[in-house]
Amino acid sequence: MTTDVIRLESPIDVMLLLHTALRSEASALEQSVREFDAEDDSLQLIRNDFIRWAAALMFHTEQEDIYMTPALTGFTPAKDAEKEHAAINDRLEDVMMVLEDEIGKMKLIARTQRHLYGAVVQLRIAQDDHLESEEAFILPEIRERFDNEQQLDIIRHLLVDDVAEEKGWVLNWLSERLGPQEKLALSEFQQSLEKSLLSPVA
Repeated sequence: MTTDVIRLESPIDVMLLLHTALRSEASALEQSVREFDAEDDSLQLIRNDFIRWAAALMFHTEQEDIYMTPALTGFTPAKDAEKEHAAINDRLEDVMMVLEDEIGKMKLIARTQRHLYGAVVQLRIAQDDHLESEEAFILPEIRERFDNEQQLDIIRHLLVDDVAEEKGWVLNWLSERLGPQEKLALSEFQQSLEKSLLSPVA
């Protein structure tokens, strides 16, 4: 993790912290699967870690499809982003299919680890390619088109799950996966905008 001071110049820059956390989840799961020992390790633990990553990633892409990309009318990279979201969902299903096929079997074999690792790597590639495209094209366009209040509305939908019992689960997940300076930047952002972030959307 970086030790440099991180400054969020615009509300949409919080997306960079979300991307950092998603990349961290992907890297950790890939390493766990790479080191998985079918003789000694529990595939259920791998599944639990995957579910955590998948929940955050699916919420992120779904909220973007509803509250971010439709606002970028006439902007081709926004349409490309929606297609990338669909590809990510396909890769998520691939990983889940391997896990569901293998969990509960009396004996796991090396092929299980190879198939699962391949599916996780493909998902990570799809995710990271998308995040890089977003940072290169989508975020600069949002900074140019929308004022701080409009950006904040987008970010609020990416950080707060209004239909969940625990509305702040994304913020909790995010905070747990950031380094010290990133966590400080998020905390300062929350403190200055907490009322707007956690108040219901009209």
